Amino acid sequence: MKIAYEKMTEPAAHKPKVHRLEITAALKTSVSMDAVGIRAGQSRRKGWFKRIRSYLSLQVSRGGRTALIERTFERGGDYSERVTMIDTGEVIHEIKERLVEHQNHGSAKRPGRKP
Repeated sequence: MKIAYEKMTEPAAHKPKVHRLEITAALKTSVSMDAVGIRAGQSRRKGWFKRIRSYLSLQVSRGGRTALIERTFERGGDYSERVTMIDTGEVIHEIKERLVEHQNHGSAKRPGRKP
């Protein structure tokens, strides 16, 4: 969005002066999506069979550029994660492993225990 404002003033015994003020604003939005597949007739807690999360995140280690992070959990199955830079399409991280092997990461870490 760009806003421009011009004002002309004529001081006594001087040439007219033009004052120009220009303001530019940019807004970056961040969109995320969460999806859960639930078996019919079961609760959200016990009946889920697939969880998907997709969101945009700033990558500090890459100069603050934006990346798309996609994560998929399948109950009793696989975990996958892919991090793709938005501006270049470069995949900077991709992992696929069994969900039971995906332990001691992030908030699942236990104090004093090494992975």
